[in-house]
Amino acid sequence: MNSLLLILLGLLALAMAKDYPDCHGVENHYPILDGDTMYKLVDEFKGNQKYIMTNGSKDFRIIILNLTGDAYSQGYATGMLMQEEIPYLQKGIYDYAIALARFHISFLPTFLLDWIEIFIRGTMRQALNLCYILRKPYIPEYFFKEIHGMADALKTDYYDLLRFNMIPEMLKAWCCLITAWGTATPNAVTYLMRNLDWDEHAPVGKFPVITFYHFTDKASVPFANIGFAGLVGSFTGVSGAKMSIGEQLWTSVNGGEMTMVGEPWHFVVRDVMQFSHNMGEAIERLMGAKRTCLIHLMLGSGNDHYGRGVYYSQNVIEFYDDTNYTVRKTFPGVVYFPYHGNQCVPSILTEYTTGGNKINAETLFRIIGPLHQTGDTLSCTFDMDHEIMYFAFADPVTATKAFNRPHFKLSLHKFFYNTPAEIAN
Repeated sequence: MNSLLLILLGLLALAMAKDYPDCHGVENHYPILDGDTMYKLVDEFKGNQKYIMTNGSKDFRIIILNLTGDAYSQGYATGMLMQEEIPYLQKGIYDYAIALARFHISFLPTFLLDWIEIFIRGTMRQALNLCYILRKPYIPEYFFKEIHGMADALKTDYYDLLRFNMIPEMLKAWCCLITAWGTATPNAVTYLMRNLDWDEHAPVGKFPVITFYHFTDKASVPFANIGFAGLVGSFTGVSGAKMSIGEQLWTSVNGGEMTMVGEPWHFVVRDVMQFSHNMGEAIERLMGAKRTCLIHLMLGSGNDHYGRGVYYSQNVIEFYDDTNYTVRKTFPGVVYFPYHGNQCVPSILTEYTTGGNKINAETLFRIIGPLHQTGDTLSCTFDMDHEIMYFAFADPVTATKAFNRPHFKLSLHKFFYNTPAEIAN
C-alpha cells in the first residue's frame, strides 16, 4: 500500500510540474504532518524535557529538547537526556569519514589501508584541536560551560566533545537560503527558508534535534536551535523575538578573507538568535563579531517585517535587501542565495512575484526546495509572524533526502513561552 501511494504521489508531482529552466527535481506533494500532535514526552531531568517526534517509523525519530537554566545546567541536562545519541554521533562521524576515505582508496592493500586509517584519525583530531586552540580566546564562556556540563553528564572527555563541536567550523555547510516578505507574500508575512545540503548518508542524520533554550540571564531570548545531537552551535534556528537566521558556505565574498582566529561561525549564528530582539540588534552583533570565514547568512524578522542577506567574512561584511543585491535578478520583497548558480530559483521567483501570485511557506518547501534539489539533510522553512516551522530531515535508513520527504508543521510559541510543566501537560 505504501509503495502504491509513493508511486501515485510521484506521478502526481510529475503531472503538476512546470517547466522551469535548470530545475531538475519534482515538487513535493506529500501531506503536511501535524507536528503538534506527534511528539511524546519520553524523559525528564530536573524539569528539562525530552520529546520524541515520529511519523510512525520505528527507525526514524526527531528529538525535541526543552531546556531551562544557565549554560552548565542546560548542558548537563542535555547530556543526561542524550546518553545514547551523543556518544553514537561522536564516534559515528569519525567512523563515517574513515569509511569514505577507505572506499575511495580501496584498491590499496589492507595493511596500508589500516595504516592510513590510523594516520587520518590522528590528523583529524589534531586539526580539530588546532581549530579550537586558535579560536578559544574569542569563544564566549557560556559555550564552554554548556559543553562542560554535557561532558560531565556523559562521563566523557571534555576536550573530545569540544573538538567534536569544531567540525561545523571546519566543514561549513552548502545550502540554499531565501527570505521573502512584504509585497512578495500573503498579508506581508515574513518567511525564511534554510535548506542544508550535507550528505544524507552521514550519521548526523540519525539523531536530528530541535533544542529549545531558556537561559535564565535577562539578556537572553528563548530560541530554537535546529541541528544534531551534541552540537551546540547553530546551522539555523528561530527565536521568541521572531528572529530567524541561516548559513550557507560561499567561497568568494567581494574581497573577503578568512582567518583561523575568531569566533566560529556557528557560535556567532547562535549568538544572533539568543541575544537579538530585532533586525537592528542582529546586524550590530554580526558587524561586531570576530568573524573567521567566508559564508552567506540570511536574516528574517517577523517583528520588523523584512529580511536581509549577508556577505560575511573576516574583513568584509555587507547587507543586502531586495534592491541592492544585484549579483542575480532582483525581486520585490525577496533575497535569495541559491545552492546552484543557475536559473532555477529565479525562474520560480519570476512566476511567484508577478501576476498577483505570492510566496508562502509551501512555495518554499514544496516547490523551490525540491525543484532546485536543495535540502539533502534538512529542509526548514520558518513563518516568523505566526511562529511556525515546517521541516523535514533526511531518512538515515533509506537515505531519502529531506526535500523529498513529508514535512512536519510545528507551533513554536508554546515552547518559547510556556513552562516545561505546562508543555508536558
